[in-house]
Amino acid sequence: MRRTLRTTLWSLAAIGLAAAIPCLAQTEPIAPLHQGSFDPPIPTEQGVWDGTWFYVNRDAQVALWIRSVGKIEVRLRYHSLIDTEGFETDWDGNATYAVRGRPAEFHLEITEADANTMRGNWTRNLEGDGAREESAKVSLYRTDDGRRLAIVFEEFLRVMHIGDREMHITPSHAWTFVKASKRLVAWDEIPY
Repeated sequence: MRRTLRTTLWSLAAIGLAAAIPCLAQTEPIAPLHQGSFDPPIPTEQGVWDGTWFYVNRDAQVALWIRSVGKIEVRLRYHSLIDTEGFETDWDGNATYAVRGRPAEFHLEITEADANTMRGNWTRNLEGDGAREESAKVSLYRTDDGRRLAIVFEEFLRVMHIGDREMHITPSHAWTFVKASKRLVAWDEIPY
């Protein structure tokens, strides 16, 4: 199981990198996510939202805590494995933090949700030298047997400011989370 998961994660990372390379210098309008070689995971109605979900790749560890309290609420924690960036949102999806002393903000706004799908907006911004702006429309849904959750990034755009240059990165991608528990568990209980 662990070897299969590791192989799958490495394959997803390689696909994401291969998709990003041709887009590094792109300044033209972004093509829709579902064109080209990217096939998002297939949705399922199995499983439930509530619980703790985790995603890991070679650059970061990410956790989602989801609860239903009259409405569906999401909290996200991001921990970079290659930089000092790290944050945890409140239940409204907001985080204000610093990266090497520079102000940064993250926002995950869920605009609509039902028993099987959530949609919203993702923004992550870093100010100062080497500034970065990141935005996307996101769809969240369960996949496989309901114990995996996909975040599909649509209309993804990352603009990096390097000196007086701008670099536009527009990879089509999705992150597939694994359900760690039906309950909301602490970060250090997640089996990264």
